[in-house]
Amino acid sequence: MAGPADTTQAVQGVNSNVITLLQRVLPQQPKTTTSARDSLHVASDSLNRLQEDGTICQLDAREQAGSELWDATRSEGPATIAVANSGLDIIPQVVLHAISHQQLRLAELLLGALANILCHSRLAKLAAQQQPLQRTVLDISHSTTDAPCLAESFRLMTVAVQGPAGSAWLDTLLHGPFHLLSHLIWIAENTLNANLFERCLDLLLSIAYKREETLQQMLEAGIMPVIINALKACTHALQQGAALQPGAQDPPGSNGDTPGPAPTHAAALAALTICEVLAQDPDDLLFASHSSNLCSLSVQMLALHDFLHRKAHMQSVLVVLLACLDSSQWVPSIVTSAAALEAVFEVLKDDYGFEEGVEADAALQGQEAAWAILAAVSKHLAGCNAVPQVFSCLADHAEILTDSSLADVAPGSASYVWRTLLQALDSSLTVRADDWRDAEARQQSKLSALKIQLTEALRRVKHLM
Repeated sequence: MAGPADTTQAVQGVNSNVITLLQRVLPQQPKTTTSARDSLHVASDSLNRLQEDGTICQLDAREQAGSELWDATRSEGPATIAVANSGLDIIPQVVLHAISHQQLRLAELLLGALANILCHSRLAKLAAQQQPLQRTVLDISHSTTDAPCLAESFRLMTVAVQGPAGSAWLDTLLHGPFHLLSHLIWIAENTLNANLFERCLDLLLSIAYKREETLQQMLEAGIMPVIINALKACTHALQQGAALQPGAQDPPGSNGDTPGPAPTHAAALAALTICEVLAQDPDDLLFASHSSNLCSLSVQMLALHDFLHRKAHMQSVLVVLLACLDSSQWVPSIVTSAAALEAVFEVLKDDYGFEEGVEADAALQGQEAAWAILAAVSKHLAGCNAVPQVFSCLADHAEILTDSSLADVAPGSASYVWRTLLQALDSSLTVRADDWRDAEARQQSKLSALKIQLTEALRRVKHLM
């Protein structure tokens, strides 16, 4: 066990290392009589007097220091040391200097370190008090076209907006010298860098959650074509049997360029979630003009749920999104896709398993939306629009469909589904078309069992009332 002296020495070692890293990322300066420790406190002023001589030959060492600083600031202790030693002043200024001298790898690493610092709640509150920092970060994002640098600057903004001082950051970001939302959407529409594309959507989603008034601005700036194209790329990849990559998890400096950009699970999820937020006003003309495409793509993606293995949150978002849209645009598609209905039942089940970190109320929202979809499907079936394969799918999931504990999530919708499906079964099974005769011969016992279970479920509801 380490004693007090060992612990003190370790802390001093961390302090010294972080301070040394901050010094090492600085551009080379002319020799002066100023001590190394004092030079840290005048670094911001010194940057204004820098000359280019000697900076290039030191670039590799500075990048190495930037990489180590990026790693160190992931922990709150070293990040706190960096902040205590003027890191929030030094790092943005060094980034601007690096960008102006095309030292883009160094700029990317330092932006990553700054984003890591803002991941720590206490430090994020301190950073929010420095409005010059917010303006500098905004300037950085508009001073380069380098994809990795832009990706890290947008990650930094996303972390800041999602943090405890997000409102203060938004006040600056949304009222800067240029229109941030249009800038983000333009980049998302034109980049071939999958990492940057994802970071743009993440920031747009974070802003949409925090500021409802930005939704109309996003629609006017053209966000829907960007989202539709992203979902088309995702659907096409899944239909070709490709697995979606998790997302932009690569460390700073990775290329990330793919023809496309390549669809990732994280980008597709962000795009769908943005749509879910925008669908709060489904009658908005700018949104409604794309709703038909959105419905078609959502059903196609649900039907490919086997490729979304262990991606329950995406399935739930798809279901919630469909429930927000005009059912007349998606019911005809979903009733002909047993695979899509299968995904709806997976969302309805209480044991389908969310990924770690997804809140329980999101699961509840998904289950409520699943019942809404089943209600729209049952209404369609009762209107003499029966499809034998759908009844077969419903019969295969009869236990889930009539589970009283799942029905408690949305008792009104559940009882409506049960009553309407009984009516549809009674009317449709009297039809003697060839497809129904074949269906009856194969599925008669399952359909009969379904009718019994639906009747029993309704009886239980009446008994409780």
